[in-house]
Amino acid sequence: YTKNILTPGEKVLADRGYRGDERVVTNFDVGIDATVKKARGRLLARHETINGRLKMWNCLNVAKFRHDAEKHSNFVNAVAVMVQLRISAQGGVWS
Repeated sequence: YTKNILTPGEKVLADRGYRGDERVVTNFDVGIDATVKKARGRLLARHETINGRLKMWNCLNVAKFRHDAEKHSNFVNAVAVMVQLRISAQGGVWS
């Protein structure tokens, strides 16, 4: 979904599973230097940390949700806000 709303020239950072799409950069791209690879690694780790916090709420699996898709979207958004508030209150993702 995210790739479909990118503006021309905009790219996303993803894991190895998305290699080959010109709109996606990964840590496995050929020719990236160690500094870029380290920065991308930190961003990917942060993303996985956030995913883990969302998964704690068991809200990402629409098959387990008992209401319509709109309510599921609202629930996921509410959980994302709570996760963000917790991160802000703690002073960062890894605090």
